[in-house]
Amino acid sequence: MPPNATATVYMPARSPDQVREGNPLLTAAKGVQTDTPQAGYVPVRVGSGHYHFTAPAPVTVRSSVGRRINRFM
Repeated sequence: MPPNATATVYMPARSPDQVREGNPLLTAAKGVQTDTPQAGYVPVRVGSGHYHFTAPAPVTVRSSVGRRINRFM
């Protein structure tokens, strides 16, 4: 993020405990704030700086009627 800027990043995860910024969990990372997860995404507010976010990949499973269901492990 450039100086004096802010942004909201939407990470694909069910909870902030599944997201990392660098090596530590997002909940322990400095300079970031999380909001309540919405529709399978965790909103993360960030300010100026460099960030490296990771989250688990969604797993696609099929229901008994053949519909795709995305789940995060």
